[in-house]
Amino acid sequence: MKCDRKAWKFVENCEYRLFQRPDDAIYRGFDKQTEYDFSIDGHFISNFQPLDKEDVKLITRDVVRLYQYTEPMRNTLLDFVKPTDNFKYCVSSSCPRLIANPAYKPDESATKQPAKKLSAFMRYHKTKEGEIPQFLPSNNVRYLQRRPDMLTPMETYLTYQSIRLFRKLKSNDPVHVPVDAVLSGRRNNPPQVTKTGMKLRPLSVFAPLHYFEYPELMMEYITSMTGASPSMTSAGSEGALTKGPFNSLPAVVDLNNSLLGMILCGYRGFVSSANYCGPKYKIAHDISLLIPEVWSRMRPFEQDPLFLIENGYLEKCPDVEYKGKTLDGSRLGYRITDKFCTHFLGDVFAIPKSVMPEDFLKPELQNSEVYADSYDFITSSDREITKVYIEDKTVEGAIPPLKALIYIMATGSYNGMTRTSKEFREMFTYENVVNSEWYKERLVMRQKVELKHLRKELDYLKKFKEEKPSMLVKKVNKNIDEVEKEIKYVASDDYINDIFGSLGTDTYCYNNW
Repeated sequence: MKCDRKAWKFVENCEYRLFQRPDDAIYRGFDKQTEYDFSIDGHFISNFQPLDKEDVKLITRDVVRLYQYTEPMRNTLLDFVKPTDNFKYCVSSSCPRLIANPAYKPDESATKQPAKKLSAFMRYHKTKEGEIPQFLPSNNVRYLQRRPDMLTPMETYLTYQSIRLFRKLKSNDPVHVPVDAVLSGRRNNPPQVTKTGMKLRPLSVFAPLHYFEYPELMMEYITSMTGASPSMTSAGSEGALTKGPFNSLPAVVDLNNSLLGMILCGYRGFVSSANYCGPKYKIAHDISLLIPEVWSRMRPFEQDPLFLIENGYLEKCPDVEYKGKTLDGSRLGYRITDKFCTHFLGDVFAIPKSVMPEDFLKPELQNSEVYADSYDFITSSDREITKVYIEDKTVEGAIPPLKALIYIMATGSYNGMTRTSKEFREMFTYENVVNSEWYKERLVMRQKVELKHLRKELDYLKKFKEEKPSMLVKKVNKNIDEVEKEIKYVASDDYINDIFGSLGTDTYCYNNW
C-alpha cells in the first residue's frame, strides 16, 4: 500500500451495537435496513409503540398498506398474529410510540357511554378527520442496531480478502485500513418554534460542503453548534445532556488530540451539511450521505483542497454586506462551486446541475436577513463558549495554537495576533508543531508513562516468581528478561525518535489530573 502521508490514523470500533435514529422508517418500505433489523432478534428499541395482537391485526387487515413493507417486516407482523405465536407485544418500523397530545380535550358526554377499552394505537387510528387526536406519534425514535459487519461475518471476510488481493498481500500479511479522509457533518436549521413554544435561531449559512483550514476547523469543533433536531429538549442541550457524562476529561484534551492528529497526519477538514442548506432547502441527511459516496469516487489528488481551490472546485466564502455590517466570509472557509457539482456529481447523477441550484450552493441568496442572523448566532456562540474555557482555566491545558485560537475567539486577539495574522496561522503548520518544545514534551511524557507501566509489570512478575511454584520460574524469567529489555529500549533516545510524529501524551492530563 502506498503511504504518501507522514502518519496515518487507525480506528477500531469498540461497540457491539450502533446508535440509530430511523426517522424515515415511518414510510413503509423506505428504510429497508430498519425493517430488516426489526424482523430479527437482538436489538434495543426505544420510542416505538408496543403493539398487541389486536393492534397488529388492524395493520395486517389493510392488505394494500401491509404490502408496502419490505418482506422481513411484513412477515414479522403476519407471524405475530398467528395463534401459535406466544409473544405479547411486537413493534412495527412505521409506528412510533404514541404520547399524550396536550391539545386534546376529552368529550365529557362520550365518557359516560360504556365502550370497549381501546389501546392508544387503536384510538389514534380511529380518529376522524378534523378531530383532535388523544395521542401523537413521537418524533424521537431510536434503536441500537447490531453491527452489520458482525451480523454478516462472511461479507466482512470477503471485504478484507478483496483488499488483500488488490494489494497483492500474502495470506498471513496483516490488512491495515487507515482513515483516508475526515468528513465531519453539521446539522442546520431555519428559524423555527418548538412544540413548547421556544424560538430557535437559524443556522443557515452553510453550503452542502465546506473546506476549513485548521484554525476555522477547530472553531467548528470548539463551538460544536448543532441545528435543531427532534431529540433536543431545548436550544443546544442535546450534546450536553447525552455526551458530556461519558467523558471525565476536560474537553480541551480531546481538542488537543483532534488538532494534533489532523496536523501530524496531514488530514484536511471538510464539513458537510444535514437537515437544511440555507432556510429554503430541506435535505434531511441526503447531503451528509452523498458526500462520502462522491469522495470515494474521487482520485487522491482530486481530494486535495489546494487542487480543488486552484481549479475552481472550491471558492472562498464571500463577505456579505447586511444593513451596513460586513459578515466576514473567512469564518466559513471555502465552499463547493457549480463546477464541483458538474464535474464530481456526474458520477452519481445523470443531470448533476439540477440537484444543486445556485442558491443552494450560495445560501446568502435565499434570505439575507436569515443569513445575517445565522452568522451572528455563530460568532456570538464562538465568543460565549470559548469564554467558559478561560473562566474554568482549562484553556491553560490547550496546546499553544489551540490556546491562541480560544483567546482570539473569545476576545478577538492574543498577544497582538488576530485570526488573520501570519504569525498565528503559522502556529498550525506541521514544521512549527514538530519542532516546538511543547511537542517534544508530549513525547517525553509518553516515554515516562510507558516506563511507569513497564516497571509496574516488572515488579508484578518478580513478585509472582517469589510466590508461585518453581516449575513456572523458567517461563517467568523469560518474561522478566523481555520486560527489562523493553525498559532499556523505552528509556533510550531511540524510543523518542521512533515515536516522533505520534500524538505523544497530553502533559496537562498527567500534571494536573
